[in-house]
Order: sequence, then C-alpha cells, then structure tokens
Amino acid sequence: MVNPIGRDNPFFIVTPPLLWGVYFGVVYTVNGIACAKGIGGSLVGGMPMVNVVLIGSTAVTLILLAGLALMAWVRFRPVKDAGGHLHSDDPGLSAQARRRFVALAGLLQALLAIVATIYIGMQVFLSPNC
Repeated sequence: MVNPIGRDNPFFIVTPPLLWGVYFGVVYTVNGIACAKGIGGSLVGGMPMVNVVLIGSTAVTLILLAGLALMAWVRFRPVKDAGGHLHSDDPGLSAQARRRFVALAGLLQALLAIVATIYIGMQVFLSPNC
C-alpha cells in the first residue's frame, strides 16, 4: 500500500512544533482574556470555566501530538530485510535512510511537543488563573 503523504515529507518535522505553538497561543490568550475581563469565575463541574477550556485544549493537543508521534514511529520502523547492501552499493538505500531520518526527526519533535504541552498544561492544576 502506498502512503499518500510520503515517508520523507518534511511536513512531519514542522507540524508538531507548529501545533504546540498554536496551543500555547490559545492557552495564554484564553487565560489573559479571562483574567482581564473577569469571566473566569463561572463554575462548570466545580471548576472555573477557564480551567475546563484549558484542560480541553490540552487534551485535544495531546491526542493530536500522540497521533503524529505514532505516525512518525510507524514510518521510522526499519525495513525487515535490507539484503545486506550498503548505501554506496545501492542509492535506493540512501533514500531509505533519508526517509528514516525525516521520520525520526518528526518523532522527536512530536515527543518534545508532548512534553512541552504537559508542562504548559500543568499550570491549570498548580497555580491560580489570575
């Protein structure tokens, strides 16, 4: 089966930090507006509404990043049998190495973004909103 996205598409290197950046902007924008306007006091399930929104956005971001990490891991897995060829013997294997590098870089970016999302998301539980 052919992967329509492509194994060595640099899109997978850029997407996790881009997704984290959007999440970071949303979290601090929502928190800042709620503090400035004083609308963080309404309770939903015993928690301030702002916290519910922040927890929800954290959960959605973590799910998306986990999906990107899983896709990168699947693309990174090595080919079962390389036939004992070296890269200099077969230029096709250098393309395979490039694909694995891009997949590994995407996987590491996704894992880093997951750690950063958890770190930013912890502020809901550890400190007051305003």
